[in-house]
Amino acid sequence: MNTNSLKVVTNIWSKIAKNATTKELEKIEIEIYKKMLNFFQVGDFAYMILNLSTAKLEYISEEIEKLNGYKNSECDLDFLINSIHPDDFPNFISFESTSLKFFLELPVEKMMKYKIRYNYRLRTKSGEYKKVLQQIMPIQVDEEGNMLRTFVILTDISHLKDNHKMKLSYIGFDGVMY
Repeated sequence: MNTNSLKVVTNIWSKIAKNATTKELEKIEIEIYKKMLNFFQVGDFAYMILNLSTAKLEYISEEIEKLNGYKNSECDLDFLINSIHPDDFPNFISFESTSLKFFLELPVEKMMKYKIRYNYRLRTKSGEYKKVLQQIMPIQVDEEGNMLRTFVILTDISHLKDNHKMKLSYIGFDGVMY
């Protein structure tokens, strides 16, 4: 994979952000997310905030180093996309495209009531691959239905899965069903 891989993914995201502009996140918001995560993870994890309108990671937690061996300053979106196992990348793109269609069909008031999750293999600094569960939750949507930011959590699930079947799920919050 190469920078072309990033273009494929950002093209999908741009359709849901619809080129809307975003304001800066408050530091307190990030701190709240950090505290909540420590309670709910089943393995090493890292989290990030993705700005869909700029296709940039605005924040990458320091825990990324435990997950892939690289410091957060060494990781950007292009680097992480290109760390996905080449055999898993077509499914990754398919899941992102399917998720785009799902969110575009939702009414604005339901967009922040779902999270998406799927797994894939991620290359580490040592060259090995870890199985990670990626969970994505919208955290900022404007009144026109432009999804602006998502909260992304990567969790090492290598110790939980014996096979490598990739699966996409949509999880509704507050009893919300599509």
